[in-house]
Amino acid sequence: MVAVGGFASVIPARRLLRLAAGLVLVGVEIALVAPHVSSGGAALADLRWGWVAAAIACEMASVATYGRLRRRLLSAGGVRLPLGRMGALAAASSAMTATIPAGAAVAGGYLYRQFRRLGASAPLAVWTVSAAAVVSGLAFSVLTMVGTVLDGDDSLAGLVGAGGLSLVLVVGLIGGLMLVTRHPRPIVARLRALCAHLPGRRSRDCAGAPDVDAVVAQLSAIDPRARDWAAAFWFAIVSWAADLACFVMCCYAVGVGSLGAGVAVLAYVAGLATSSLTLLPGGIGTVEAGFMVGLAHAGVTAPLAVAGILTYRVVAYGLVALVGWTVWALLRRGRRDADAVADADIVVETLTESAQPQAAPAAA
Repeated sequence: MVAVGGFASVIPARRLLRLAAGLVLVGVEIALVAPHVSSGGAALADLRWGWVAAAIACEMASVATYGRLRRRLLSAGGVRLPLGRMGALAAASSAMTATIPAGAAVAGGYLYRQFRRLGASAPLAVWTVSAAAVVSGLAFSVLTMVGTVLDGDDSLAGLVGAGGLSLVLVVGLIGGLMLVTRHPRPIVARLRALCAHLPGRRSRDCAGAPDVDAVVAQLSAIDPRARDWAAAFWFAIVSWAADLACFVMCCYAVGVGSLGAGVAVLAYVAGLATSSLTLLPGGIGTVEAGFMVGLAHAGVTAPLAVAGILTYRVVAYGLVALVGWTVWALLRRGRRDADAVADADIVVETLTESAQPQAAPAAA
């Protein structure tokens, strides 16, 4: 705990650090974005709000559909959650991905904790988060290859360069996910054996590690069928396509005349593919550079390209962050209220039991 400004109020140190980190990130984002605003200022001043509204609708559909992807994979382990709850978790996790450094990892941890609270076993929660990411990667690779074909390069070299190698890698990862659920015992046993050799352990019995039989039983309960994988892949494709449509409509909103399907896909992919090259939230800086290259290839002038990219950023990142963090706060408040009600029920039950008259002893 640290005192601030000599006042009696005391702020937790961890909360203060989070606030400071948030302010620094906001400052970095403003510093990186500000030079580009003047370039596209004229186009931003004359937005076509009908296209902006359509872009917002597409982005909402993208986030909601990704929630359905996770819901379908979670149901493969026997846990079925309402669409509304999964949509809320999708919004909250998307806000984390868009605004926090290494946001995808943070969002994955958040989803793991939420799935556990909602009744999923630890293996099912980890498997669902991992499988959703892998299926989404598969859909992104396919989208990249489709864009290459639509742009006129249907050669084998072009397809392999566009996404063929990553496609093979992702398919291999899906095979690994299936292997874990079909033959879990040797994998779990091997991991438990490796536990004894982890650095820093004082004993080799791994007493704190989960029981092999329990983990095997939980993994064996995950039984994704072919139609589950097909539905998950379809949801991933729709989610990426809706986000792509949001990007194209943001470009139309600032006055870009037309974008060919292949050029639009490649410009979109060029931007998002660079998001992993930086630790800044949302890949800020590198994503804009990728978009600029793709739109320049399509013949879009720099001012219009800047305006379109900034509009997309506001809709797909700023608006999603605003809605997502609001949903996160509401979910957090609801969980606290539920915990308070549960604690009150325990207190009332305890008081009721203590107030009950004791039975008279039987006569001798």
